[in-house]
Amino acid sequence: MLIEIIDKIAEDELRERGDLRYKPRPSNAGTEKCIRAQVYAGLDFDAKPLGGRFAQVLDDSSWHEELSLDWISKSVYKVHSRQLGINCIKFNSPLLKERFCEDIKKDGKIVFKGCGIYVPAGTVHGHIDALITCPDGSEILFEHKAVSHGVFERLGNGDLPTDYVTQCCLYYKGLTELLDKNLKFAMLFVKNKNNARKIEYHIYYNCDTDSATVELYKKSDEGKLIPGGTWDMKNIIQNALFRWGEIDKYVAAKTLPRRRFDVDDWQCSYCRYGNYCWTEYQKEIKGRKDLIELAPETVTEIIRLKNSVSKNRIELEKEEAKIQLLILDEMVEKGGTKAIAAGYEINLVQFESRHCDKKLIPAEILEKYNTASELATTKTIVEKVTFKKIKE
Repeated sequence: MLIEIIDKIAEDELRERGDLRYKPRPSNAGTEKCIRAQVYAGLDFDAKPLGGRFAQVLDDSSWHEELSLDWISKSVYKVHSRQLGINCIKFNSPLLKERFCEDIKKDGKIVFKGCGIYVPAGTVHGHIDALITCPDGSEILFEHKAVSHGVFERLGNGDLPTDYVTQCCLYYKGLTELLDKNLKFAMLFVKNKNNARKIEYHIYYNCDTDSATVELYKKSDEGKLIPGGTWDMKNIIQNALFRWGEIDKYVAAKTLPRRRFDVDDWQCSYCRYGNYCWTEYQKEIKGRKDLIELAPETVTEIIRLKNSVSKNRIELEKEEAKIQLLILDEMVEKGGTKAIAAGYEINLVQFESRHCDKKLIPAEILEKYNTASELATTKTIVEKVTFKKIKE
């Protein structure tokens, strides 16, 4: 009874707010996101509506931020400048018009709360979560993320969230031109929504070199803060600018980049543009020829992968996935299905992937029939890269 009411209200409120139009902003910076989905947004394709449960998940994250900052404010650290508007960097994009950051209204309701500051044309603008004044008087840029248990475990095990780091660096660069005080570092504060565990990334960004040292800290079983890893990142903002520039080019030409993920990837499962993305896929496959020649640099990467030895299974799997994507991209671009390289026969293998969306099944049917999921099963042809060693 109440479940239905809450989900319906959450979904209706989210639909009323609508989607903000795409433009370069700190929250969509970086290269982890799907560029194809970003181009769909830039071309103003209608995104699939989010359901009531997902609307609550988004709202949950905001309340987790409120709680964390409330607890911090009760300590010797002072929280201030919440949702402060920042003009981060200049970027020549036709989507970045001269404007004031004002409230956005829909049907008389405020769906986005503006900060009121002037934003010159070609300026990437965003809003920080907060600044925190330390006991020594220095300032910390604070960015809060509340994530699922699975994502939290992945980050805690050493998977660096580069898009989040990029977002923090953009804010940091804008703040250095705004503040007279000493900005100590940027803190990416990540909270596990399931069990309230937390990790901190201390990001020491150098504006002159566009590089950062990122230090991970987590809590030990004894309750002490311990280091969990260190990374050096380079060309952080330059990489963000390049990605935004690529999106602008595709939007201007009204074309789409190649798919970066297969339909079974979680990014595709949750993508709001999937109904457009995979429509013509089978026609594309049928238009491919057979044998192609891979570029020398791709062959070099294949040899490096096959000669790799690592005790870290996750790192090796990441390398293999990256090189498989490299091969897939080249074979799709050249319109091929097979290649011979580095002693391997490499094939693009097609298979059928099935997905069940139980939202498509009426509740009374779902309750009555165990096999009702077949009514909402969709089938998609996907491709995978396979290697077969050629016998000498």
